[in-house]
Amino acid sequence: MPRGLVTLFVALEALFVVGIGIGLALVPLMLGWASVNHFQATPLDVWQLAVQVWALGHGVPLHVDLTGIQTIVPADLAVFDLTLALLGCALVTALLAVRCGRRIADTDDSPIVGGLLIACVATLVGFALWTGQSAAVNVEVALGTVKIMIPFLIGLTYGWKPWRLVRTGNPLSELIPEDWRDVIATAARITAAAFLAVVVVASFVLAYCIVVGFATEISLYEAIHGEFFGGIVITAAQLLALPTVIIWAMAWLIGPGFSLGLGTLVTPFSATIGAFPAIPLLGAIPTESVVVGWPILVVPTLVVALVAGGLAWGIVAKAGYFDTTGWTDFIRVGVLGVVTAVFSAVLFFVVGAFASGSAGPGRFVFVGVDPVDVAFAWGGIVLVGTLAGSAARLIRPLPPEVARSVDTRTR
Repeated sequence: MPRGLVTLFVALEALFVVGIGIGLALVPLMLGWASVNHFQATPLDVWQLAVQVWALGHGVPLHVDLTGIQTIVPADLAVFDLTLALLGCALVTALLAVRCGRRIADTDDSPIVGGLLIACVATLVGFALWTGQSAAVNVEVALGTVKIMIPFLIGLTYGWKPWRLVRTGNPLSELIPEDWRDVIATAARITAAAFLAVVVVASFVLAYCIVVGFATEISLYEAIHGEFFGGIVITAAQLLALPTVIIWAMAWLIGPGFSLGLGTLVTPFSATIGAFPAIPLLGAIPTESVVVGWPILVVPTLVVALVAGGLAWGIVAKAGYFDTTGWTDFIRVGVLGVVTAVFSAVLFFVVGAFASGSAGPGRFVFVGVDPVDVAFAWGGIVLVGTLAGSAARLIRPLPPEVARSVDTRTR
C-alpha cells in the first residue's frame, strides 16, 4: 500500500476512535442543549462538556471550581474533584481498538501502521482534552491522555496480537519454566473466564433490581423535571455509567459491597444508604431487602468452581491423566489455585480502582468500591473455587493401562 494511503488510513482510524467516543456524549448533550437549555449555551460550551464527560468516562480527573459562577452550591463546596469513571466510554474505546487491531493485523508492515495509529490517537486525544478546558472545569491533559490510551492499547493489543510477529515464539514464555507454562496459562484463562462469568451474574442481579425498583426510578425521573429530551440525556449518562454499576454489583456479590458516599455502605450483610442524588438508576437499590447474609457468597464461589472445573484439564493435558501416585500433580493444582487467586486479585484491584472515586463535593468525595477489600475478597473466593473445581475435575483413578504400567514398575 502506498505511504499516502497508509497515512490516510491511520488518520481515519484514529479520528473514528476519538470521534465515536466523544460523540456518545455529544449527541445527547446536543438534544439537551436544544430542548432543555433552549440554545442558551454556546456550541463551544456543549463541546467542552462532551469532552469532559468522555474524559471522565476514562477516569481522567476533573477539577471543578464553581467560585464566582451563579449556582446554588455553597461557597465551601464550590471547589471539588470528579474522579469516578463512567466506564462505558472506556469500554467503547477498548472495543473500537480491538477492531483497529484486527485491521492492522491484516496489513503489510503492521508494526509501522500500528505505531502510526498509536501516535495519531494519542495526538487527537491530547488535542481533544485541550479543547475541553473551560472556566469551571480543568482537565489534566497529560494524565488524561495516558489514561485514555490505556484501554485503547489493551484493546489494540488484543485485536492485533503483535507477538505473532515473533517467529521464534513468545519471549515472555522463556521466563517461565517449561513444566509450569501450562499452569500459568490455565490460571490466566480461569482468571478471565471467572471474572466474565461473575460479570454476567452481576448483570442479571442488576437487571432484577432495576425491574423491582421500577416505581422508585420513575418517581426519580419525575422529580428531575427534565421532560422528554432531558430524560434521554439522563438515560444516556446512566448507560455510560452502567459498567461501573455492574462492578458495584459484583462487589456486593463477593461481600465488600460499595459506598454511595461517606458514612454509607451497601453489602450483603448490612445496608446504610442514607440520602442519595436524584439519579434514577440508584432507585434500583432495594433499601429493605438488600441484606441477605453469607449464603450469597456461595454464588460466586460456585461460579468459579464451575469455570475452574471446565478449564483445569489444561494442566494435565500433556500427560492425559492426573497422576495420583505422587505429589507432583497435587502440587500443580495447589499452585494453580494460588496463581489464579493472585491474578484475579490484581485484576479486580485495577478494575475497582477505576470504579471508585469522587463524585462531587461533601460526603460524595468517595463513591464506589474499596479496591483493596474487593481484591482480597475476590482472591479468596477464587482460591477456594479454583481448588474445589480443579480437584473435582482432575482427581480421578488412573486409567487402566496407566495403572498397570505403574504397578509393573513398582514391583
